[in-house]
Order: sequence, then structure tokens, then C-alpha cells
Amino acid sequence: MKTKLLLFIIIMLACLQIHSQGTTAFADAYFETKIIQASEFYKKSRYTDALQIAQNLYETALLQKNSKYESRSATLLSRYYIALDYYQGVEDMLLESIRMQNEIKDNDGLIESYSVLGMYYWTQKNYDKAILYLNTGLNTLDKDPDEDFKAKSYLYLGFVYESKEKLELALANYQSSIELFKKTNNDYYRYYALTKLAGVLLKQNQLEDAYDKTNEILKFAEHNDFPMIKSLGYKRLSDYFEKKNQFEQSVIFLKKHQGINHEILFSNQNALFPIGNRNKESLFKDEEISRLKEVTKNDGKTLRILYLVSFMSVSLSIILIFLTRTLYRNNTMRVRNNELLRIKNQQLEISKNKAEASAKVRERFISTISHELRTPLYAVTGLTHLLLKEKPKPEQVENLESLKYSGEYLLALVNDILEINRLDSERATLEFERFNLRDNIQQISQSLNEIVKKNDNELILEIDPNLPDFLLGDEVKIHQVIFNLVGNAIKFTENGKVWIRVKINSLKSNAVNFIFEVEDTGIGIPKEKLEDIFDNFSQGSLEISKKFGGTGLGLAIVKRLLKLMDSEIAVESKVGEGSKFYFELTMKVAQNEATSEDLKFDLELLKSKFILIVEDNKINQMITRKMVENIGMKCEVVDNGTKAVELVKNKVYDGVLMDIRMPGISGIEATRYIRIFNPQIPIIALTALSLSETRQEIFACGMDDLISKPFKPDEFYRKLFKLLV
Repeated sequence: MKTKLLLFIIIMLACLQIHSQGTTAFADAYFETKIIQASEFYKKSRYTDALQIAQNLYETALLQKNSKYESRSATLLSRYYIALDYYQGVEDMLLESIRMQNEIKDNDGLIESYSVLGMYYWTQKNYDKAILYLNTGLNTLDKDPDEDFKAKSYLYLGFVYESKEKLELALANYQSSIELFKKTNNDYYRYYALTKLAGVLLKQNQLEDAYDKTNEILKFAEHNDFPMIKSLGYKRLSDYFEKKNQFEQSVIFLKKHQGINHEILFSNQNALFPIGNRNKESLFKDEEISRLKEVTKNDGKTLRILYLVSFMSVSLSIILIFLTRTLYRNNTMRVRNNELLRIKNQQLEISKNKAEASAKVRERFISTISHELRTPLYAVTGLTHLLLKEKPKPEQVENLESLKYSGEYLLALVNDILEINRLDSERATLEFERFNLRDNIQQISQSLNEIVKKNDNELILEIDPNLPDFLLGDEVKIHQVIFNLVGNAIKFTENGKVWIRVKINSLKSNAVNFIFEVEDTGIGIPKEKLEDIFDNFSQGSLEISKKFGGTGLGLAIVKRLLKLMDSEIAVESKVGEGSKFYFELTMKVAQNEATSEDLKFDLELLKSKFILIVEDNKINQMITRKMVENIGMKCEVVDNGTKAVELVKNKVYDGVLMDIRMPGISGIEATRYIRIFNPQIPIIALTALSLSETRQEIFACGMDDLISKPFKPDEFYRKLFKLLV
């Protein structure tokens, strides 16, 4: 018993020592607790309370000479001043915070200050400065940054690009911020960013998508009592009904929006009263020290209470340890069972980690192989195209055409493997854009014309004349589905016919439902094989595989893509008579208005344009340069991102073709630096990486479009025409 008592006394004395050494940690805990409390008041639109806490924190940190929280609380104050449309002295306060945070290496605080300073310049309509400081903050991130700070920078970049009417860039940055806020469980800012994204969708006339997101926003805001998000939700509904010409509904939600705003304004009408009656510089003057000492004294009492509570908690924990030790003898069996469960859980965790690591290795392997295959394929297809353009001898044309076909076949194989891997990993998402389905089908028909002739087939298009000119959907994935179905039909049919049909079931002002059919008079499929043909690498039999070739992935990709679009593929077939594949889709109708994409494509208009090609591979440099010069354009070539940044800074170009993976700084980093001093120049990503993996990152960094290597010349020239003319 004496031994236990002595042990208890020793532990208590050790706790006292820990208590005396923990002052700094508890002080940090005090400041962080207060910052969280202010943030919660801000989310509830209680700006008076949030501002009071921030002011007290600033004054306390100032007297305690706590540089870290002096600068952080000054940044917090600046954020609240901006929210209340009070800008006097804000710029100086933020620049001083940045200076201090650079001195003490407070990187998390630094990106927060840069992002708030960027937001300040956005409110002053100084968009170039806003982009400069927001990108500077992102470029100073640690290897393991606070994702919340990063998300806010993307959110504010969205503000700037939306104000500049660069809606695609705004949309990409809003989506990036939403994903990061979701990752950090910051629901308030996630739904706030969603209100901004819904606003952009309304501007793009994606009305139903905006409407669905707004309803999701309002459910969240009402459940959590966030007035500002509720107010923005009502404003989005008002704008939605106004665009639908339902003005009575629009006015109802506009009044709700204004009502909440009035409530917020009324409850916070005294928030800025102390600021209006006090020179901002007085925070730094000596005559206020006596008043601040009283504040510090009160805060000191609070800290001492915190220390005492912490000390008592440690003491209580020690007592509980002694009690637990006493109870242990009576609970041996339960502990043993818990230990067995723990071991099993560890084993499951290890297995899970191994599976995840294996998936990452496979993903990295496929991405690397994709890049390494696409790069020489670009050389093969590009050089073949250039040789065919240089009027070869008649006996050489057939060989070059065969080489071109082989290159395109290899590219299709690589794309199939990448696509099935991406669909299996459940990372595929739909990206909605305005497109012409009729033109898409005709382009597929033209691209397959050679194999149609080779098999002595006739390709017949039967498209309902009432099909709207423009639809909203994922054009790339719909193109993949149609191309695979039609390509299969032509491949397995000789001396026959292939039909492509689009039949409308129902047509409304904002949506169309249609059935898409591909029918052929080919070899047909045995009844017992109909269920297996949608499996990976399935081709019916070895004889078919040997005769017709292919990977057996086309129909597997079709099935997964249609599932992603809430549809499914169906098939009817008889051996020797042919097959019919069909599916049903409902798509939104896009407004039939002229855009830059509808302008008549004319290569003459690209002549004399001067562009910069950024590419580290010598063969790729030569191919891209010749393809550009062949249509009368001028170009300059560099092999790394650092040189590209310097050239764009010192010369005038009409556009930039930017490779992504390069030695030194990547194309993504180079673009981010260029956007700091030149937000306008068109930049097109020219990459051999998988676009599905890089698309979002490409748009978020400020690029305007992308082309995947190897590309078809017509696609390449059309992209240049779209951005440069």
C-alpha cells in the first residue's frame, strides 16, 4: 500500500512539472478554440460576435507578443471586415500579416493571408492582383498542406474567373474547392462553394442542373441554420425561375432572399460601430496599452482556469488508471477477446492497405505505360500524316496508309485498356457540354469510311429529322459508345449493310428521349453467347478472335459507359442473319444559339498566327512544328517550362501549346506562373497522359483546352481555330 501511495505522489509531482512546461501549448489551444468559436458565429451570420472575438484575440496576441496569432487574428479580422464591406486599412493589415508569417515560417497562416488578400483585390475589381496573390499562396504550399486553406484559394479563384466571365475556369476551380472541402468535412464552405457553382451553371443555361444543386443547398442550410447559404439558395431559385419566365415564382424567392438579408443586416447593424469611431491605426498606439492590459488580465484568468482544469483532468486520469488496474483482474477474459479482435482488425487493415497499394501501383503502371506508348505513337502517326501530305509515289501510298492504320489501331488498343481500367476503378464522371449529336454521328461515319469500303459494306444513317440541333451531355463518352458499336458492326459484316438509327420517343422543350440502334447483316451471335459478350476480353470464340482481331473490350466499355449515363445496352441477334444493339437515353436540350464553336472552320484564318510550342521530346517538337507551319502559322519551340515562362513574359504570342510532363517544372506549374502576369493568353495542353486523370487539374491551373497525343490533324487544327481565331 505504501509503495502505491509513493508512486501516486511521484506521478502527481510529474504532472505539476508538465503543467509548468505546458503554458505555450495551452495558450495555442486557447487561441485556436477562440478562432473556431469566431468561425462558428460567422457561419451563423452573427458577425458582431465573430468580430468581437477576433478583435479581442488580436489585442491579446499583441500584448503577449505572440507573432503567430497576432498575424493570424489580423487575417481573421480582415476576412470579417471584407464580409461587412469595410475596406479601410485592410490591405495594410494583410501585407503586415504576410511579412510576419514569412519571418516565422507560418506556412498555413501564410496561404490563408494570401487567399484573403486575393479576395480583397477581387472586391476592388483588381482581378490580375487577385490571381497573382491566390496563385502565390498555392505555390507556397507545403508537401502536406492544410487542405482547407488550399480549398479556399480555389474558391476565391472561382470568384475572380467568374467576374472575368471565364466561366469554364470558374467552374473548374469551384469543383476543385468543393472536392477539397468535402475531403476536410467543411460542410459550410462546401455548400457555399456549391451556391457559386450553381450561379455559373445558371449563366451557362444549365438550368435543371443548377435547380437540382440549389435544392440540395437549401436542404442543408435549413437543417443546419446557416442564414447566408439559405439566402444565396433563394437567390439562385429566383434567378432560375426568372430564366424560365416564371416571374411570380421568381419574385417569391427574391423576397425570401431579401428578407433573410434584412434579418442579417438588422442583427449585425452595430458590428462595425467600434470601427467607425476609432482610427484603425490606434490598435498599434502606446496610449491603448493600459486598456489592453485589462483585457490581457481577464484572458490570463481564463488561461489559468484552463490550466487548472487540465491539471485536474490529468489527476483524474491517474486515479482512473489505479481503478482500472484493480478492475483488470476481474476482466481478463474480456480483455483477451478484445485483443483477438484488435489483431483481426489489424490484419484486415494490413490487407486493405496492401490492396490499396496494389491498386495505386497498377494505376501508376498503366499511366506510365500509356505515356510511354502514346509518345512513340505520336511520332508514328504524325510522321505518317506528314509523309502523306508530301505527295509520295503511288507505290508508297499503300504502305503509308497501312502504317497509318496500324498506328491508329495501336492507339485504339491503348485507349481501350485505359478506359476499362478507369471505369473499373469507379473514377469516371460525366462532364456535360453543348454538342451536336447529328454531327457526331456523321464524323464517326466519315472516320470509319475506309474499313466500310474494305469490307464492301454500305453504311446507312437514319436520324429522326426532329432531333434537336444541340443537346447537353458528355460528348466524349457518347462518341465512345457509338464508335465502338458501329466499329464492331462494320468489322463483323462483309458485303452487307450497317444501319445507324436515332428514333425519338418523346420531345419536350427542355428534354428529348430517344432510342439509338446499330443494326448489321453480319455473322450474328449465338444465343448462348449473348450474355457473355459484354465481359472483358470476350469475343465469342477463338476462331472469331483470330479472324477479326481486336481486344474484346469494346462492348464491355459500352456497357459501363451507358450505366454511368443511367442507361443499359440491349441486343438481338441470329447467327448468319446479323445483330441489333440498342439503348435508350434521355438528354437535356441545349439552346440553339450561335457560339464561337459554330463559326465556319477556315484554315486560312490561322495563317500568320504566332504560337509557342513547349515540348521536351525532339521528334514531337519536329512533328508539331511541321503541322503548324504546313498551314502557314509561325512558331517558336522550347524544351522546358522555365524557358516558356520567360518567353511568354518577354514576347507576344497568339497562343501556347504546352506539354504536361517535362523535366524541371511541369506544364501545370508553368501555366500557373504564366497566369500570374498574363491571364489572357490562350494555353492548350498537348499531352500524352490519360486525359481522364489530368483534365480537372489542367483546367484548374488556368489552361483553356487540351489535346491528347497522338491526335488526328483535323481535331488539332479545329482546337487551334476555336481558341486563336
